[in-house]
Amino acid sequence: MTSFEFFQQIETNSTHNYKLLQINDDLLEYMDKNEGRLLIKSSDEESHHLVLCTSDKTWKVRQMNHSNDVILANDMRNNKLDFQVSSRVQEDNESSMLVGFSKFTYEYELSKTHGSINTTGIPTFNGNTSSPGAHGLTVDDVRQNSPISDGEFSDSWFKIGGCEVDGKAVLLSEDFITTCLNVLISLLISKNVELDSSMPNIDIDTITKLMGQEDDRISKQVCLTIIYKFGKVDPQASKFALCNREVARWYGILTLKKTMSQLISPNEFLIKWKSALPLFYNTPIDLSYLIGFYCSPSPGMLQYLDPNSLSQGDLHLRIKELFSITKEWDYDEFLPLVLDFIPEGKKPEAIILKYARKRRVSKNKFLVSPR
Repeated sequence: MTSFEFFQQIETNSTHNYKLLQINDDLLEYMDKNEGRLLIKSSDEESHHLVLCTSDKTWKVRQMNHSNDVILANDMRNNKLDFQVSSRVQEDNESSMLVGFSKFTYEYELSKTHGSINTTGIPTFNGNTSSPGAHGLTVDDVRQNSPISDGEFSDSWFKIGGCEVDGKAVLLSEDFITTCLNVLISLLISKNVELDSSMPNIDIDTITKLMGQEDDRISKQVCLTIIYKFGKVDPQASKFALCNREVARWYGILTLKKTMSQLISPNEFLIKWKSALPLFYNTPIDLSYLIGFYCSPSPGMLQYLDPNSLSQGDLHLRIKELFSITKEWDYDEFLPLVLDFIPEGKKPEAIILKYARKRRVSKNKFLVSPR
């Protein structure tokens, strides 16, 4: 057993400001392998919201206060910080000495998150010929100013309809995305392409040219956004397969939006959803595809719910908002709306039950209600 003498500096070095950050196993492995940079990021609009990013993962940084001081100390056996101690202390045995040089009443805790893209200042593009302008943001500008890792950004960018027009970042409008999707599906059906393939089977270059010929507003970059948003892509082979569930989900959400605040029965909604699909495009539809975009304020009736209209920063507030919409939720429909607030490694049910009650109503059905 090794014993140490401990000395605490009376005055700390004013030129240095230290912060303590908990490092999990994933980050330790990433650092040991020297796989890339570690970045602490925030967006201009939410500078208080910090994330830590590796090349492909994002962690939310949260300040955790505690009542006991934590002291950061230098081990004088190796003295990697090249500490100089007073002459009185030097008379002692430096090989068994710890020198405290900073103390803390808090540290930073990490929790896994999906990250998000800061869309402030990005114009919407509806396919017209007008340019976003010379002073617009580039895609790289958006990447740098978004609290998300580079690897996650690429996938998320296409999922929100992100595109590049004249070298500037834009978001494709909902109507223009639908127009492009209609063109894509019509072409695939006319060419007798297998739409249910589990493996990428559609040549990207060929379909890009065909879509551009059908509608001159559909540039190569626009086409790529549609392909990555609704397809499973093999970049090496330059091929993709259509994700029918994502396509069906898109038309289902559009149909829900058109009902707006009106209540609609599931059967009536499914009929409207089916009729909204492109002509001759037969793919299964199921309400489970749309979980997170509807609620049931009245038994047996549906109503559109915009998840972006809900509170983004606090779980307790989010749950209060959900119960203000309806007093009882199907657990399977409730969970996706709060899942982003559940820390990594925690059981969702354990967190939810701090703010809500859960009861069984049948073998596989549970309801959630306020406490």
